[in-house]
Amino acid sequence: MIEVKIRSKRQDDGSVLLRMLITHPMENGRRKDAASGKPIPAHYLQETTVLRGEQILARCLTGPGISRDPYFAFKLRDGKPGEKLRVEWRDNLGGSGSAEAVID
Repeated sequence: MIEVKIRSKRQDDGSVLLRMLITHPMENGRRKDAASGKPIPAHYLQETTVLRGEQILARCLTGPGISRDPYFAFKLRDGKPGEKLRVEWRDNLGGSGSAEAVID
């Protein structure tokens, strides 16, 4: 199961640091299973989007070259306490999901 952990922290300059850890296998399709010798199918994130309401704050287009359980961090200049941020992801096998965080 893919899990997204989001943390937000207000910085001294008034900006907000948004950190995300996405639990995902990020298989590139080139490795082989050690026990069977069979190829491990490709399974990786293709798109990760950070939104405030309907406003897109960041969109990351990724591929099989990203490590397992990718970590992303963004700095928001105008985040306000209580605002909701949403992270949406989509992978190459059609999987998708989202998670929300509230700015402290």
